[in-house]
Amino acid sequence: MQQLLYKSIKAILYFTLAAVFCTAVFLRFRLPALVFIDSDIDGYLGPAMNFLHGAKFLPLNARGLYYPLFALLCIGPTGSLNTVAVVQHCMAIAGLVFIAYTLFKLFGKTHPVLSLLLITICVAALALCPCFIKLEHTIRPEGLILFFTGLLTLLIYRFSCRRSGYVLTALALTLVFLGFTIPKFAPGSALVIAWAFFLYLKAGDTSAQQRKKLVMVNLALLMLLFLVQRGRNHADVLSRYFVGRNFFYVNAKIIKACAGAGIYNETQTAAINDLNSRIEPSPDFSLVGFDFDSHQFGATSKMIEGKYGWDIYNSILRKSLLKRPWPFITKAVKQTLTYYFSFAINKRVPVAEVYDNNLEYQESYRLATGLGYLSNNTINQYRCYASSVIVTMRLNSPLKTYTDRFIYKPLFLVTPFIFIISLGFAIMLLLQKGWNTLFILLLIQSSTVFTVGFIHSFDINRYGHTLFPVFIIICIIGFYYFLVRAISFINNFRL
Repeated sequence: MQQLLYKSIKAILYFTLAAVFCTAVFLRFRLPALVFIDSDIDGYLGPAMNFLHGAKFLPLNARGLYYPLFALLCIGPTGSLNTVAVVQHCMAIAGLVFIAYTLFKLFGKTHPVLSLLLITICVAALALCPCFIKLEHTIRPEGLILFFTGLLTLLIYRFSCRRSGYVLTALALTLVFLGFTIPKFAPGSALVIAWAFFLYLKAGDTSAQQRKKLVMVNLALLMLLFLVQRGRNHADVLSRYFVGRNFFYVNAKIIKACAGAGIYNETQTAAINDLNSRIEPSPDFSLVGFDFDSHQFGATSKMIEGKYGWDIYNSILRKSLLKRPWPFITKAVKQTLTYYFSFAINKRVPVAEVYDNNLEYQESYRLATGLGYLSNNTINQYRCYASSVIVTMRLNSPLKTYTDRFIYKPLFLVTPFIFIISLGFAIMLLLQKGWNTLFILLLIQSSTVFTVGFIHSFDINRYGHTLFPVFIIICIIGFYYFLVRAISFINNFRL
C-alpha cells in the first residue's frame, strides 16, 4: 500500500510539472503577436534597424551591442519585429528546461518525491510569473534572463563536477563569455567575470599547464570582446560615461555629504550643489529618497553636461572612490540587505504585477510614432492594437489568484530565512567538498546584488526582476539540503 501511494505521488508530481510547462507555453503564445516596446527601445532596436537600412552597426544610449545584435539576427531573416518576442519566449522555455534538468541532476535519486516537489515549485514560480511573460514579449534584454539563468545554472553545475581537459576548457570559455555578456543583460553583474577567473584557477582536476593555457585563452577572448565593445562604444558618448553618470545621479545625496569634507574641487562641488538644489523627496523611490531618473534623463542632466561637460561624471566617480568609499559601500550593503529581506518586511510581490495588454499597446503606439525607422504598416498595427477591444485583457495568468496565494506569497514570506539556510549550507559544502553549485550561484548573485546597490538602486524594479530567478534557485537548492539533513536526523533519532 505504501509503495502504491509513493508511486501515485510521484506520478502526480510528474504530471504537475508537465502541466506547468504546458501552461507556461500556453500563457506565452496566447498573447497577441505584436511585440511590446518601451522607452528604451531606441538603444536596443535602433542599432539593428539602422544597420538594416544601410548605416553602421553602432551602440545607442549606452545599451551595448549584444542585445541589438540578437535583435538583428531575429529581425534580419524575417523583417518582422514580432520574431524577437517569439524567439525570446522559446528561449525562456529552454531556460526553464535547463533549470529543471540541472536540479534533477543536482538532487539525484535519493529523495525523488522531495526533489520533484521542489523542482515543480521552482519552475512554477518562474514559468507562471506575469513579469517574465511581459518582459519576454518586449524588445529589451531582460526578456532573455530566464534562458541565461538556466544556461548559467547548468554550466555551473557541470563546472562544479570538475570535468577535465577539453570539456573544462569549453565550459570555462562559455562561462567567461556569459560573464562578459550578462552585464549587458543584467546590469551591474560585472563582478561575474572576476569570480569566473578565480574559479578557473581553482579547478582541481586540471594540471598546472592546462590551467595556464585556460587562463591565457580566457584572457585573449575577454580582451578581444572588450576591445570590440570599447571600439564600438567610442561613437556613443553615453556608453563612455554610463557608470559615472549613473553613480552621480543615484548617489547625489551621499556625494553631497562627502562634498562637506572638502574632497572635491570647486567645479565638482558646484556641479554637486546644482544637482542637489533640484532634488525633491519622492515616496516612489523609498531606498534613495528622490526620483533620480527624472534628473538623469531630463533637463537637469542637460544643464549639468552643458555647464560642466561630460567628464565631470567620471572625475567625481574617481574622487569619491579614492577619497571616501565607505559611505557608498555602506549604501551598497543596505541595498543588498533590503534586496534579500524586503519581500517579507514590505509584503511586496514585485514580480507578480498585473499588466494590461491594452495599456501596453497604447504606450507602444505612442513610442512607435516617434521612431523614424519603423514602417507605416508597423505603426498602423500598433494603432489598431492600442484601440482594439479584442486585446483588452490582463497580461497575467488566469491562475494568478492561485499562484499568488499558493506560490508567491508563501515563497516570499519564507525566502529570507531559507536564504540564510542556503548561505550556511553553501559555506559548509565549500569547506567539506570544495566548489559546489550552490556556493558559486550564491557568489555570483550576491556580488551582482552588491554591485547594483553600489552603482545604482533597487528602486528600479527591473534589477530585482532580473536577479529573481537565481535567487529562487539558490533558495530551492538550500532548502533541499536542509530538508535532506532534517530527514536524515529524524531517521537517526528514530533508530
